[in-house]
Amino acid sequence: MSYYIQIGASGPEEISSNTGYGDFGRWVETLDPVKFPEPIHLYLYGWSQNLEDLRKQILAATRTVSTPAPVADVVRTIAGLLSSAHAESCTITDGIGPNP
Repeated sequence: MSYYIQIGASGPEEISSNTGYGDFGRWVETLDPVKFPEPIHLYLYGWSQNLEDLRKQILAATRTVSTPAPVADVVRTIAGLLSSAHAESCTITDGIGPNP
């Protein structure tokens, strides 16, 4: 199974395997919530309305927190998709059933 990001009306685009998203989540849970609120919100609630802040914060977190290679791959994928986004929000989905 895979995880996907839906940015606005585009996508969804695959971001990781189930294991990869689990690794990403465990890494996100180690982040300082004051410095990195957007990645934490994305992981906990499955959506974000602050895409530029999300992109900046996940990239900054990789420079300040130990980031395993598989997690760095997920971060780069998400950040890359967000860098070209022309939308106001994104959601994470496992691809089963309708997107929220």
